[in-house]
Amino acid sequence: MKVNNKKKYNPSPQKGCQRKQFEKISKNGFGDGNNSYAHSSAWFNGALYVGTTRCNMCMLKFSVSHNSQTALEEMKIWPVECPDTIEGIYELDRRAQIWRYRPELNEWKMVYRSPLVSPVEKYMETLKGNDGKERKVSTKKDLVPRDIGYRGMCVFKGKSDKVEALYIASWAPSLAPGPLILRTEDGENFDIVSEYGVIGLPVTSIRSLIKFKGKLYMSPTGSRGGNANTSDIQVVYASDDPAKGNWKQTMISGFGDIKNESIFSLGVSKDWLYAGTFNCNGYQIWRTKGGKYAEHDWECVVKDGAGRGSTNQIALSICYFKNNLYVGSGIQNGGYDRANMIGPAASTLIRINEETGKNELVVGTPYKRNGDVIMPISGLSDGFGNKFNGYFWRMTSHEGWLYLGTYDASCLVDWIEVDKLSKLNAELFNHIGLDMIKKNRGFELWRSYDGENWIPVDRKGFGCIFNNGIRNLVSTPKGLFVGTANPFGPKIAKEINGNWEYIDNPEGGLEVWMSQ
Repeated sequence: MKVNNKKKYNPSPQKGCQRKQFEKISKNGFGDGNNSYAHSSAWFNGALYVGTTRCNMCMLKFSVSHNSQTALEEMKIWPVECPDTIEGIYELDRRAQIWRYRPELNEWKMVYRSPLVSPVEKYMETLKGNDGKERKVSTKKDLVPRDIGYRGMCVFKGKSDKVEALYIASWAPSLAPGPLILRTEDGENFDIVSEYGVIGLPVTSIRSLIKFKGKLYMSPTGSRGGNANTSDIQVVYASDDPAKGNWKQTMISGFGDIKNESIFSLGVSKDWLYAGTFNCNGYQIWRTKGGKYAEHDWECVVKDGAGRGSTNQIALSICYFKNNLYVGSGIQNGGYDRANMIGPAASTLIRINEETGKNELVVGTPYKRNGDVIMPISGLSDGFGNKFNGYFWRMTSHEGWLYLGTYDASCLVDWIEVDKLSKLNAELFNHIGLDMIKKNRGFELWRSYDGENWIPVDRKGFGCIFNNGIRNLVSTPKGLFVGTANPFGPKIAKEINGNWEYIDNPEGGLEVWMSQ
């Protein structure tokens, strides 16, 4: 797949990346609107690799953690053409893909696609989600996708690796055997280097892969029955030789707190490995300097969502920048967790001082903590002032600047029945006004040179209202790459002469952008 990319890269670290420097190098889900998320990305052997997740909006329709019934009642019609039942999900082609972009050739190539496997009979039974409700999940299909997404990538050289290799973590559907770790040395041949569940864990996905002090670390996230963000296994594992497995537990389950429903994110600084949790009482941040033994010494540096409580439900993104660790928050399902009745609320950003372990509010509405009023050092309120920024989804450091990409829930406004919304949501819609909400749809990308003063790069999804989130930010020698979440394909609902119809959406499917 050829792309038009003739501009020469001219780094300008003093100015940072501006909107006009970004060029779209892939659109419409690599030509397939079912490729919803650029769920993982990595720079490897002079090329960009992107792992996709497919049909996300259809999966969301039947997600237990989304509390789908309530969500459906709020909608005029489901935005994307989907099956009517959860069994129908298995009629869709959800085989995840890995694509490679070589800048010197201006060319994309699909280098891997998930195979099909036999469904596991023991999972074709009644499953209980985290809302306590039971559901029957089954299929008449002889084969199901082994992987529906690739959620994590990391370049790493383990003990038995002759050269650096690209490791990829997968997301499995409920009826498949479980997630895997894949490995490639050349970007063409991919080997499985784990058993299902990586070490036989009863989970459906591995979200984070990150290297630290000679080990590759991972955390399982996701469980069967429609729970994409929580797991019965709340543990960080490490391996110094992932090509041969050798995964070892580094901590007690949930750091000893049953309210930690998953280890949601991992990040590193020069000296510390950090882990952020999913916790309905407020996320926690733990850190360790590692060690030779299976269980590292961990210490808690943030609890109770940095004093903000449940509205800082998830430590969603972690990034080390100029001697501080930055943590972006989120509430699952775009800033409104109906299953746990948390939100709606926009995201906050804190930073943690490496030496003292103390944190301060960078972006967020002032609140009280231990009797003191906590003010944002940036002067910016929750969500950079946008109440629909439900996630501070991804961060990265690039040429002396910190970049932060959001998820914007206002993408659903065309299909929402405002008078059926919860009181808080209805008040928000009425206060801002539908015309203003529609005018400002799309993710936001912000940057900061010092972590305190922030400049918007773009606040309207790079010109596409269906780009509801930045799912990946990758700093490379060729520039900053942005991979989007755009689940509005291949067909969306449109009201025509008073009737709803599903029509082709050429702007549906993930996009990839590159700074020049």
